[in-house]
Amino acid sequence: MGIRRILVVLLCAVLLSAGCARAEEIVFIREGAVWLSRPDGSGAHALTGAMDARSPALSPDGARVVFHSGRDEKTGFGTLSILRVADGTVAPLSFPDIAGAEDARFCPDGKSVIFVALRNPREKSVKGFDPMVFADMSVAVAQLSTGDVRHVIVRRNALLDAGHVFAAPCMSPDGLIAYQESVDDVPGGIVVLDASGAFLTRIPPGRDDPKPYRRPSFSADGRSLLCYSPGTSGADADSVILADMRTGIVRRLAHGVEPTFADEQTVVFVRRSAGSGADCTIIRTELWRVGLGRGSAPVRILSFGENPCGR
Repeated sequence: MGIRRILVVLLCAVLLSAGCARAEEIVFIREGAVWLSRPDGSGAHALTGAMDARSPALSPDGARVVFHSGRDEKTGFGTLSILRVADGTVAPLSFPDIAGAEDARFCPDGKSVIFVALRNPREKSVKGFDPMVFADMSVAVAQLSTGDVRHVIVRRNALLDAGHVFAAPCMSPDGLIAYQESVDDVPGGIVVLDASGAFLTRIPPGRDDPKPYRRPSFSADGRSLLCYSPGTSGADADSVILADMRTGIVRRLAHGVEPTFADEQTVVFVRRSAGSGADCTIIRTELWRVGLGRGSAPVRILSFGENPCGR
């Protein structure tokens, strides 16, 4: 009788864990709407209608999506919103003294978000020129339950016409922070900070590398950083790159942009191509996936998608 009870308890535990387990998912943008699918492209469906949404990010438990939308005429910045996957409810996500926000992603704890914040926008007139817009830019971490905001790194009085300074910040499981340098006419790289905001390293290690590196994402163990390098000439292809955090050595995974970890062994990314004939000015976007194993071949999973993001 005791053995039978043990077997029943074990069976219930297995069934419960199976019922609670969630399949891996990604979110992406299609025609201004937020969509969700499995990493192989199956089950794709819209979570919102068209709303000029950009840069969606899925929470670690898959229950919420944060994204930005809109674009202020003077600053070019949007505002954040948070979406509940279960019922499609969208609510604004705002914090005190922050006039604009973009590129939000959930922190590994699922209780906070990291994003690029704009504060104190102001115009300055210069004789002979159109008014210029300046603002205080920062990489910020905000607690969703309290609204408390910590500005990890700040650039005050930044000229917005020269770029937004920071872009696409993310956080590793052990609290490291990476962001993309974002300044017009400068290649830019990925900067990595410790939890206090102190500089640790950058990818590429030296500023003499002419290739830009964009949109970083940490691996689940924090040992690797995923990013991409857009082609800078007709003969130079866009490259999805995996960088070793310890050595700084980079490995090209595939031709593409905007990569994200779909799971510990798979990356989903975007490939862009120009149309032909009358559609030659239209840029088509497709979602592809590739394994992290050497020699893995990319596979197309969905048409018409961009800005993918896993958990």
